[in-house]
Amino acid sequence: MRKLYDGKSLTLKAPAGGVTKGKLIKFGDMVLLPAETAKQGEEFTGLFSGIYGDLAIDSGSTPQYAGEKAFLKDGTHELTTSATGNTHCGYFVTTDSEKALILQGLG
Repeated sequence: MRKLYDGKSLTLKAPAGGVTKGKLIKFGDMVLLPAETAKQGEEFTGLFSGIYGDLAIDSGSTPQYAGEKAFLKDGTHELTTSATGNTHCGYFVTTDSEKALILQGLG
């Protein structure tokens, strides 16, 4: 057996339209947080695990940050509390007085 990655990120090629650092994306069935901006076909690091703050929230959502499920809103880079038509990607929490997302982008 050979360990390839740390279990929190992958090096991938950016999809059509590219990726922007800090803006969540759907990549196949995964939800990833790009660690850098990359144009289509360029390599980027996609984070799929960790605790992150200051992410975009859908204007119609008001998370309580008390452990409720977080979803990536379909067709956007925004988080929402609504499950309908969206992809589960983690949980809203408050840690060390900071509002954050526990990202679990691999389903």
